[in-house]
Amino acid sequence: MQTVNKKNLPKRSRAYHISIGHEALNKYSVKKYDKMPTAFVIFICTFDLFKKGLHKYTFKNVCLEDKSLELGDGAVTIFLNAKGKQDDVSPELEHLLKFVAGKKVDDDPFIDKLDKELKFARKNSAWRRAYMMMSIREQSKIMEAEERAERRGKKLGKELGIAIGEERGIAIGEERGRRSGRLERTLEIAKKMLIDGVNLSQIIRFTGLSVDEINELQRA
Repeated sequence: MQTVNKKNLPKRSRAYHISIGHEALNKYSVKKYDKMPTAFVIFICTFDLFKKGLHKYTFKNVCLEDKSLELGDGAVTIFLNAKGKQDDVSPELEHLLKFVAGKKVDDDPFIDKLDKELKFARKNSAWRRAYMMMSIREQSKIMEAEERAERRGKKLGKELGIAIGEERGIAIGEERGRRSGRLERTLEIAKKMLIDGVNLSQIIRFTGLSVDEINELQRA
């Protein structure tokens, strides 16, 4: 679920696919690529990322020279847009996206049930803490996948004979970018915890942020 457009969702989707692929390889072993399942990465957005008015944008890897030819790697990325304007999805999905956008939906038993469950969850502190812990674990998996990809990239760069000076520059830039990305994700998690009423000591424990950094978030 995405409520703020930070312009990085397409590349974030690649990080998610890396994480899913690594888990699948661990399960099926590298000798059984054919058994890897199709991987769906789905973002539900309260904004139109591509500004085409569609409720749903589905991406697969295709051949640029012949767009009717799909790679068939099983990687599918879907962006759902709560502000879609076209008649391009089922009524059930359109109702869900309207609900996400905060609009009233009538005569839909599923939406009525979902609304009740959300109201219950907002009042359930144990559920909120469990959700935060799950979010932290997922972010950790993504960061681990990014680090593995960076290590492979560096190894490939050496094999291709990249000059030492250029390689060092790339490594420094990647490290700075990685640190900046980690801090941004940690601040996002802390913001969610503040909104959900998690106490200060738990936020510090789970995120590693200082009291001053958390206070700055509250003032932002």
